[in-house]
Amino acid sequence: MKKLEIRKVSKSYFKDDIEYPVLLDINFDIADGEILCILGSSGCGKTTLLRLTGGFELPDSGEILLKGQKIIKPNKDRIMLFQDFQQLFPWKTVLENVMLPLNIHCIGKNIEVRKKTAQKYLSMVQLEGYEHYFPYQLSGGMKQRAAIARSLALEPEILLMDEPFANLDAQTRNTIQKLLLEIWKQTGITILFVTHDIQEAITISQRIVILNKNTKDISYIIENQLPRPRTPNQEGFGEMFNQIYDLI
Repeated sequence: MKKLEIRKVSKSYFKDDIEYPVLLDINFDIADGEILCILGSSGCGKTTLLRLTGGFELPDSGEILLKGQKIIKPNKDRIMLFQDFQQLFPWKTVLENVMLPLNIHCIGKNIEVRKKTAQKYLSMVQLEGYEHYFPYQLSGGMKQRAAIARSLALEPEILLMDEPFANLDAQTRNTIQKLLLEIWKQTGITILFVTHDIQEAITISQRIVILNKNTKDISYIIENQLPRPRTPNQEGFGEMFNQIYDLI
């Protein structure tokens, strides 16, 4: 079943009356429950495509459909997670941060129900015992895990992730990649994940869309059928890495 459909999407920006194309005639689908990675070098339009999917911008032509409905504005059915560590409100505790969108959207019949929902997702990201900490007391990786919990609490149709682990050290990044896959297995959530890191794309994805910086369109869509859990030394990983490296 198709969760997301991206149909002939193009986008340009203008500066001093000069048009700069960013995306040209982009076409692909994402299945319900799929993890799809958008991969490419800086400036290829990855983040722009994610922002269009989030409804923060509109395409110049084409359309993006979520469950058959055209996306025209942001909505809680599409939650976007960024690479910046400062996504949490510093004056609120971890628990209060995760509860905030539930309170805003009046999800759950009372505060106690919302608190249990927030605690459920904090447990899922392994932050039990940190409910009453403030963001300044957390490491970068813990802040990202709290931001993931807050995103999941709304139970969105699709999670949009814009290089969320790019600023983490290698060990923490590897740990949270594994945690994200465990969350995906538990929830079945659909994930559209932007990265410029080939190893990360191979580790996480079921399919990889490679954007071409020069032609502004899709170069390739690669099926990733390597068995999980995936590690760089497993059979086939290096071959896929080299194949993708040659395509970017």
